[in-house]
Amino acid sequence: MSSISFGGVSTDSSGTSKLGTTLFGVDVDKLVENLVAARGLANDRRQVQIDSNTTKLSALSTFQGLLTTLQSAAGILRNPVVTSGNADVFDSRQVLATESGTIDAANLFGASITDNATLGNYSLTINRVATADTITSSTNFANADTLQPVTADGNLTLNGTDIALTTGMTLNQIRDAINGKTTDTGVRASVVKVTDNSYKLVLKATDTGDAITIADNLTGSLMGELGLAASGATDTSLSAELVLDGTTLYRADNSVTDVIPGVSLELYQADAGKPVRISVDNNLTAMSTAINNFVDAYNTVIAYIADQRAVTSTGEVGEDQVLYNDAFLTTTYRSLQSLLGEGAQGVDVGALKTLRDIGIEIDSSNMLTVADTSKLEDALLNDLDGVRALFGFSAEETAGLSLVDRPGSINSSLYGKEVTVRITATDSNGVPTAGEFEVDGQIVAATISNGFLKGASGTVLEGFTVGYDGGALTVGNTYTGSFKISQGLADRIGAMLDGSLDGENATLQLAKNQLTDTSDRLQTQIDDLNGQLEIYRNRLILQFQAAQEAISVLESFQSSIQSQVDSWNASN
Repeated sequence: MSSISFGGVSTDSSGTSKLGTTLFGVDVDKLVENLVAARGLANDRRQVQIDSNTTKLSALSTFQGLLTTLQSAAGILRNPVVTSGNADVFDSRQVLATESGTIDAANLFGASITDNATLGNYSLTINRVATADTITSSTNFANADTLQPVTADGNLTLNGTDIALTTGMTLNQIRDAINGKTTDTGVRASVVKVTDNSYKLVLKATDTGDAITIADNLTGSLMGELGLAASGATDTSLSAELVLDGTTLYRADNSVTDVIPGVSLELYQADAGKPVRISVDNNLTAMSTAINNFVDAYNTVIAYIADQRAVTSTGEVGEDQVLYNDAFLTTTYRSLQSLLGEGAQGVDVGALKTLRDIGIEIDSSNMLTVADTSKLEDALLNDLDGVRALFGFSAEETAGLSLVDRPGSINSSLYGKEVTVRITATDSNGVPTAGEFEVDGQIVAATISNGFLKGASGTVLEGFTVGYDGGALTVGNTYTGSFKISQGLADRIGAMLDGSLDGENATLQLAKNQLTDTSDRLQTQIDDLNGQLEIYRNRLILQFQAAQEAISVLESFQSSIQSQVDSWNASN
């Protein structure tokens, strides 16, 4: 922007008004800027605070990412809410296979397994894999594009579906007519070039284990002209033949999901008479990896907190330690330390309770370290339920009851306590219509929702949901059962992090919102004051301009008087 002047006042390239003069030897523009700057010092302080808040928000976002990683690492160990349908790593299974023949088990079949699959050992022999029925014409046709092999119109019938063929059709057109009915017949045709002057018509079932039935309405002459005849295969001969623990099984498909519970097999090839030993076992490697990932995620969080709380050798807080006195960071650190020190809650006396029990120690920097890997491996191998209880949520229920849901944050008074459940009435189908809980001899109110017994709002059992399958009760009869719970380290830490990270009202989100709101308010104040300062600047310029004009008038009047005086003195 070029400078614009109006009677001594101009605007520079940034749009700021300038007087461009001096007054009593003073640069008026600099004087105006200094006066405006002095009045705008509050904005400088506000901008410093905004910059500080922005830096804190960035640091909190980094901290949030580390906590989210820890939350995920804890989640896979914590035995999630039952109704979520999720499984933790302690439900993970692996398939181990040992072949007895010369073909590697990995080349015989592929296996996938569901979490919580039934543990066990099996002997499986693949005598035959499933195949698709194939019919190849016995006739060699000299040409596929011009030769018309059919001498009379008729219907070729495949798996009960008629396909009209006419004398004017070439071999390729017959192929296309058959493929036009593939959806109905389950048969697909192709023309195979044997040599330059030799072609064959090939029919193949789209599914394995399904024999093709073939006929025509010309007493076989149509099939004869095409060189087609049934292959002689049956559904059974085309199916996979398996021997599982001595029992022969047939499956039409090579994708087998109903032979070993929880295991899906994809058959590749057969090794007749050569059994493969299959073991469905706990995936201890996945469990060990998950525990080590939890340790790493925890240590990363602790390292970040330590860095933010660090001071120099002289006890001063560095510029990078923007969260040194942050309430959320301090509270999170104390909570993690407390939960880690307390260990699993509600577990039986003598059970695994702290990480030290599985060889994980806390060093002088408050970091976790797997000090004894053999101790961890031994615990996973010989006390898997104990390891699971150390990390996750566990419940013991009497017959007829199932704990189907529970809150993440559990009242500490419930740890290790036997919670009595009374079903006092059901409908004719055994669905509860009335019931109550009891803890330490005190009745705890319950509600019925969709046939489930729930802890009433505001009670220690709020968030707990119990299912009942003990059958219908006659009038006046009561079912009495119980459950007992424990809560491990990962579940307790996960519940704490859920409250800190998840949802609009999460602790961290509220802290970030407060910083953002403060910065927004300060920015509004800066904008308002900047508008006032611009008005103040223009007023000063006008005042100094008026002063300059007044002084110019006085100087002119003084010069006029001086001229008269000088004239008088000269005439005398």
